[in-house]
Amino acid sequence: MFGPLRNSIPGSLLAKAVTVSTTALSLAGPLSGVAHADIPGANGVYTGCYSRVTGSLRVIDFEAGQRCRTLLGENTVTWSQTGPKGATGATGATGPTGSAGATGATGATGDTGAPGATGATGATGDTGAPGATGATGATGPAAPQPILGQFIATQIVRDATLTCATTTVTATNTSCSGPQINGLDIRLAGIEAQAICNAVTGQGFSTASGSGAAAVPYVIWTGTAWTLSSVGATPMLHLSCNR
Repeated sequence: MFGPLRNSIPGSLLAKAVTVSTTALSLAGPLSGVAHADIPGANGVYTGCYSRVTGSLRVIDFEAGQRCRTLLGENTVTWSQTGPKGATGATGATGPTGSAGATGATGATGDTGAPGATGATGATGDTGAPGATGATGATGPAAPQPILGQFIATQIVRDATLTCATTTVTATNTSCSGPQINGLDIRLAGIEAQAICNAVTGQGFSTASGSGAAAVPYVIWTGTAWTLSSVGATPMLHLSCNR
């Protein structure tokens, strides 16, 4: 009749407790003043108070705030109106696939709408008079070309313009005094001297000298390109390359 009790009742008193619970259910309305619809609770659970002294069991409306009298030796017990859920049954076999329905008839083609009227072509505008021919610009200076084997006043060195204040050339050596890259000082270091000499003569540098401090910014060679720097350095004032 009832689900399993949530708290235990001594086995010798279980039959008596169930009998008392049935009587309590029938009397709960008139004795307690609680509507019958409140027992069991909304979740289908009965709540009762089992007396350890007398072995009696009375049903209470727990959701209405009623509680067992623990000081008088009562324990709270609960049981479900609904029994435990049974095991899930095995999945039934899949039914056979129904036959395909007949293809519906093709609907009639609707009428073609009438084409709209073609708009009138606008008049052609007048042709504008040709503008006057601009004057021919002055011919720019020829791009400086590198000359392999010696320094000249201006030449391309590794995608930058190298200028020399003065140059000299002998059978085994060529020199550049006051060298600059794109109008800027060049750091005095072996990597810059070697990069310039390799580009001009295909040989290593012979000597390089300088003094003072380079104007900021100045250029340095990174190994792949010229770049600007502002860290203190001595400028290259004279460079000699082997031929």
